[in-house]
Amino acid sequence: MRLDLKQIGEIVEPWALPDCPKCHFVIFDEDASKETIKKLRPFILSDTYKEVASRPSYYRLAVIQTHRKRPSFDIGWSYLRASWQSEELKEEYADCMKKALGAFSKASEELAKAPKKLENQEEHDDYLVSCYLQIELLRKLARFDEASEAMSSFPAIGKTEIEWLSDVLKYQKKLIEAKDAGEHNIADADPEE
Repeated sequence: MRLDLKQIGEIVEPWALPDCPKCHFVIFDEDASKETIKKLRPFILSDTYKEVASRPSYYRLAVIQTHRKRPSFDIGWSYLRASWQSEELKEEYADCMKKALGAFSKASEELAKAPKKLENQEEHDDYLVSCYLQIELLRKLARFDEASEAMSSFPAIGKTEIEWLSDVLKYQKKLIEAKDAGEHNIADADPEE
């Protein structure tokens, strides 16, 4: 797995999202009700959506999620996946990363304002991941001062099921200090390597 949490190897990420070849509507839920589709139709046919019709499928999914007021954490993941779909296109790649960064920043703020939610293990881990991904995205965008600041304000890890987090944070610190915006893997952070 890369530091931006993209699976590497035999698993292809992100997996393909089916979409309509005419209107470019991304099929985001096999079980979406007819009512949901009916409500989305005007948005999908709007100029706002037509402007993003040529963007990667996960970018379009993020736009739909934003319109539907889905959780910022989910929107961040969609923009992050869109960045993986557009790695060969420098400007589009950076745009997707910036949008993912904004969504993860908003997600961590929302979760921090809801301490009761953070008592739930999954919500707590989502909070840590959203804080971590901000560091990774800032580093990859070569915004090293901001990445260093995000490292300094990283919340106490506490009880988590994310086994790699401590080692990766130490590795991120080294990469930020070296002003390294390159692609790296979580395995590179393993102290036993």
